[in-house]
Amino acid sequence: MMLHDVLETYPSLRQQISVKDEQLISSLIAGETNSELCDGKEFMYEIVSNSRNGVDVDKFDYLVRDAQKTNMNYNAFNHDKVMRGARVI
Repeated sequence: MMLHDVLETYPSLRQQISVKDEQLISSLIAGETNSELCDGKEFMYEIVSNSRNGVDVDKFDYLVRDAQKTNMNYNAFNHDKVMRGARVI
């Protein structure tokens, strides 16, 4: 995974991120829930890589970045409005 390669390339980063943290970050990105790594915070998977409905911070990032790179209005995607309108069911 790219994260592992980055940590191996930059030893100063490797010193700051433990192997367990690397495994957690990698599993969050991949959406592979691992309750042993997240210490009872399984909700993190729904924030980072939501396989239930596909709405996660990664998608928010894509929408904002794509709007900027295509010279659309910077506020074409308003994540605040989405979050205010979101409801837990």
